[in-house]
Amino acid sequence: MRSIKALIFLSLFIIIAFFMIKNRHTFSETGDISSEIVVEKQNISSDVSIDFERYIVEREAPVVKNVIEDDSLEEIVGRSLYVPKEMDEVIELMKKGDIDNAFLLLEEMEKNAGVGTLPWILYFKGHILYMKMNFSKSMDIFDAFLEEYPNHILASNVKEAIAYLEGR
Repeated sequence: MRSIKALIFLSLFIIIAFFMIKNRHTFSETGDISSEIVVEKQNISSDVSIDFERYIVEREAPVVKNVIEDDSLEEIVGRSLYVPKEMDEVIELMKKGDIDNAFLLLEEMEKNAGVGTLPWILYFKGHILYMKMNFSKSMDIFDAFLEEYPNHILASNVKEAIAYLEGR
């Protein structure tokens, strides 16, 4: 009986010792592995280098022509890509659907309009009259626009509107 108890005790001792040794070994392995990973990360990040000089594009200096001598004021204004700030209120009224007040505001703005805003005022007046279905007045304003500002950025839009109105 003692020998059976001794064998059970000895086998339990060996199993417990085995698990203790195994657990210590895995703890040390994970410590070693994580340190290896950190070292690998450092090596990878230190090896990476980007040669930014290779990606720099050399450009020629822009050719700036003398605007005053080469172009008329109308052509300078005609190439304006941006709607003047003065038109923001008109655009907001049109977005809200209040085209009557937008038209009245345009009439008021036209009295003191500068060279840059006048084409935009004419365009929006023609557009509002078109929205009101007053096609004959809209056509007259668009024709006047093309006579005054044939090179304006909106000229192609006006030509399309006139072609549509003539086709009605």
